[in-house]
Parts: sequence; structure tokens; C-alpha cells
Amino acid sequence: MSITITFPKFEPTFNKIIDKIDILHITLLNAILRFFVMCFPSDGGMIFDEVHYIKAIRAILEGIPANGEHPPLTKLIVGAFIKIFGDFWFSWRLPIVLFAIFIPYLVYKISLKFNDDKNLAKFAATFSCLDILLFIHGNIYMLEIPALVMSLLFCLLYLEHRNIPAAIAISIGFLCNEKALWVLLGVAVYHIMTHADSLKKLDRFVPDAKQTAIFLAACCLFGGGGLWLNDLVWRPSSQTNSNIGVVATVYQSNGTAVTTSLSTITTTDYVYINDPISHVWFMVTYFSGIQGGIPQNSDWRPPWSWIGPFGPNWNNPPTYFATSISYGEKINTIINYRAQTTFPIWWMFIPLVLYSVIKYKDTMSKFILGLLSGTYLPWFIWELQKQNMPFNHYMLFATPVLCIAIPIFWYKVAPKYYNQILAAQILIAVVFFFYYFPVGLFRTF
Repeated sequence: MSITITFPKFEPTFNKIIDKIDILHITLLNAILRFFVMCFPSDGGMIFDEVHYIKAIRAILEGIPANGEHPPLTKLIVGAFIKIFGDFWFSWRLPIVLFAIFIPYLVYKISLKFNDDKNLAKFAATFSCLDILLFIHGNIYMLEIPALVMSLLFCLLYLEHRNIPAAIAISIGFLCNEKALWVLLGVAVYHIMTHADSLKKLDRFVPDAKQTAIFLAACCLFGGGGLWLNDLVWRPSSQTNSNIGVVATVYQSNGTAVTTSLSTITTTDYVYINDPISHVWFMVTYFSGIQGGIPQNSDWRPPWSWIGPFGPNWNNPPTYFATSISYGEKINTIINYRAQTTFPIWWMFIPLVLYSVIKYKDTMSKFILGLLSGTYLPWFIWELQKQNMPFNHYMLFATPVLCIAIPIFWYKVAPKYYNQILAAQILIAVVFFFYYFPVGLFRTF
């Protein structure tokens, strides 16, 4: 009698591992990390511009116009949470986290519009979870993330040819933060590139022009109308003028002046914003006046330092918030929000653009060129003129485009080894992500 022992075949193939991972797993992991981090700090400490926006929403809730230099919707959403749950960290950050949870899912869905390989789309979604700037801003009360999420939804709806819902989505994005307009500009460039042939044929040009006109009219109705409604209700002002007057009071006794008292009265005149065009112009002029002449200051961070080791401070991130505890001579950093450019993602910018220029006829290449033209190029031109950009987070609206493009790029450039290359790049991104992770899990300084 013989006994035969068989062992199951061990096939740890990379493709099988990827196949078992679903977009819901990636989205869930993204949510867990965000819910974990959002409570740091929970003692009333405010991270970066939370100081300004929390102050603004407290004023708005009292009916006082504030922070007119940005659209109102994100502040109103956070204000609603404050009314329901109270004025503390949970209400400030929960709405932002709820928006940010959907970033990898939307990146995944957009990626599938250019390549039906779900594994490539899952790689794109994973990259979007590992961008440290997207992660940090998706956990704190800042205005960009709700606008970014609605902009991604706009891109998806546009690619599905659902023009009116797309117009509503980008309008909501604009009402959350004005930077959503860069995504609209990028899609406009992409639309022109993909519809260039219709300009030569009247029978195609007329319906395209009609659809474009309807879309733009819907954007003006929802976006401009929403901003106008806000201006009518809260009446934000573009500037204030203070007038100081002197009032003399003469005291008399039996008809004879005894003494004179002088008092000053200060009156404030407000220059109110009454229409959406004036409001948009006010936002533009506000930003153009921020911190001029930063090249003489060590805090300057030009856009060319985002795409490689060029210019000042490419590896010196601004610190949003830090808390440390001392143990004798040792310092343990508990919380450290550092807004560093994510090298494993952003240093792919130049090869992606070069490839897209060479493969211009490819739809994905046009998407990359169009969206990066709208979300990155304006900042590049702006900095050549103004040189007033001290922070890295302006690039947020371009980051998902890179996350979508990187997996497809490697799939086309190295079809035999793209899985291995992507796995290595994901591993580098993971190391980078946890090195700059805002809660000190693994490091002691």
C-alpha cells in the first residue's frame, strides 16, 4: 500500500494578486487611513489655513460676510456640520474626508474610459491614495478637495457625453473653490484637440457648437447663479473704507460756553460685490497680490520644482502643523503635517508629456496634454510673471491626471514588464507616503 501526498500548487503570480484586489478594497483602505488621521490634532489645534477658514465660517454663521476671496460652498457645507455636530475638529474635517474618500474611485472610473484593463485602473487609484498632498488636504478643512472631487466627477460625466450633469458638477466644484476652473480649462483644451476635425466640416461643427453653447450656458446658470445668490445673501465686500470724524460738543451755563469736548466717530463704508463677474475678478486680484517678491525669500516654490529637482525648495516642504514631545535629549514628533511634492508621481510629468506629444493622435495622450495644460501650465506661466507661490498644494488638480496616466504609460512603453515596473513604483510611493505620513507612527527625531 502506498500513500501519495499532494501539495497544492503555489502560484504567487502578480496578476492573480492584483485580480483579487477590488476598487472597493482600495477605497476602503483610503477611507480607513483618512478617518484615522483626521482627529490629529483633536485638542482645538488648527492645521495651516484652517485658522482662516474656521474663523470665516464662524463669522458667516453669524450673518457676517467673510472670506469673499474664495467661493462659499465648502464653507457653507462645513458650517452645516458645525450647526449639527458642534464647533470642533470633527465638524471641521469630516465633510472634507467624506469628499476625499471618492478620489480613488473616480480616478479608477476615468482610467477605464481610456483603457478597459481594470488592473491598470486599480494602479491609478492606488497612486491617488499614495499622493501625500492629496492625502493631507483630504483630511483637513481646506477648500480644494471638494472642488477637486466635483471636477473629477465632471471629467467622468464629460467623457460619458452627459453634458448637463457635467455642467452641474463643474459648477458645484467652482462654488467650492475657484481652482475647479483650471479643470474646466483643461477639458476645453482636450475637447478642442479631439474635435478639431469638426471645424473643417459644417455638418459636424454646427451640432458641436450647439452642444458647447448649451454646456457653457448651464455652467453660467449654475455656477454664476450660485455665486450671485451668495453675494445677495451675505453681501461680501471687496474693500472697506474707514472715515474718522471729529464731533465738538459745547457745554454752556446761563448761555455762556464753559467747556468744549471733542470726540471722534469712525464710520466704515463697504464696497460690496454685487455680481459674479466682479466676484471672480476680485478673487483673481486677491491672489495676484499675495506675497509678491518671494524669490528673495527662502519660501518660494515655483512649479518647475514640482516636476523634478529644479529650483529652490524642491525637497524642503512647508510645515503645516507639528507637535513634538521631549524626553530628555530626545524629541518624539507626534504630528507632522509636511506638504511635500510626491516625487514618485510628479517626477513622471516630463516623460508623460514627451510621450503624449509623440503619440499625439492617441486619445489618452490628448487627455494628458489637455488636462495638464489647464491644471499645470497656468501656474507655470503665473510664476514666471508673479513669483508669489509659497506652497505646493496648488498642483492638486493636476495630480489625478498623472495618477491616471502613469499605469497606461508603462503599459504602452514596456508591455512585457509594466506590472513589475508599476509594482516597483507603487512600492517607492508607499515608502515616500509613510515617510511623510502626518502622524508619527514609525519615526523618532
